[in-house]
Amino acid sequence: MFTLHCTAKLRDRLKRPLSDVRSPTTTRLGDWYATALFWKPQLALLVNERTLLPVLMPLAPAATLPQRVAAAVSQVLQLHGIDQDFIVREVAAMADVEVAKTRNRSVVGTMNEFAFEAEVYRDHRGMIDPLQLAMRLAETPCGAIKYESPARLLRDIRIDLAKPLKNRRKQPVGRRMNESDGEKPELAAMQSTTLPCPGKARTIIQRSRRSTRTYEVKGCGCLAPAASG
Repeated sequence: MFTLHCTAKLRDRLKRPLSDVRSPTTTRLGDWYATALFWKPQLALLVNERTLLPVLMPLAPAATLPQRVAAAVSQVLQLHGIDQDFIVREVAAMADVEVAKTRNRSVVGTMNEFAFEAEVYRDHRGMIDPLQLAMRLAETPCGAIKYESPARLLRDIRIDLAKPLKNRRKQPVGRRMNESDGEKPELAAMQSTTLPCPGKARTIIQRSRRSTRTYEVKGCGCLAPAASG
């Protein structure tokens, strides 16, 4: 059992009743957050609450998305080299899923950053494969996990994942939100950066009602905030 915390635009597509009472999560990685990317074809972006691990998967058919999350997560975990026995147990525990509103501000902020970065990689590096994009995003250092990358954090907690569930260390990420579902990028996004790398940069500007952020796409395809000055 786990909860899929969805943004408002994704809930509108799912057309599924929200859970009134939150059931205890029985998966080792915990709950997942999700939003819709209205590309062609449309995708769903998932982010794990514990590790911030990103997963991209086809949105359609939207009605079956919650039931397809486990298979998409399994694919990404395999690419990250996670033990097959753990993956089998995790997928089995994800058989039951509830849909709820978002409630963790940091996870929502990271998810918004991933959505923006995925567009940059698609438009400027030609990355369109969901698995390729997910693996690239997983290397992004995130402020919510002390600028570790989700991929690195996932590697570091492999030993912890092998422990019995009752002995698992709880690793909450960021502050929780009320049920107001405040997932606007300009209010919720946390800054993510990548390590410096050589190469000619192209400037990308992201504007919102409250702020303007400038990024550089490095020659190798990495995304980083542009230097001020």
